[in-house]
Amino acid sequence: MRLGERRRYEPGGAWLAARSGFPVVPVAHNAGLYWPRQSLIKYPGTIDVVIGPVIDPAGKSATDITAIAQDWIEATCERLAASPERA
Repeated sequence: MRLGERRRYEPGGAWLAARSGFPVVPVAHNAGLYWPRQSLIKYPGTIDVVIGPVIDPAGKSATDITAIAQDWIEATCERLAASPERA
């Protein structure tokens, strides 16, 4: 996705977690700041990767798991994009 763009997350991984009982670990990064989508140009910089809190699927639907992961990822990506360390 382009930086700042929001799209519907596909529920496949969340469906597997809900069915299997295995936890989900969301991951957010700011690579879009330096590697724009559908662009051959790559800009120099440090890409930050943040590993989120484990999402226990017990008692949650795939839709619930997807929503929790998406909310955390989107909020974290916004924070990374606004980080003052970025030059």
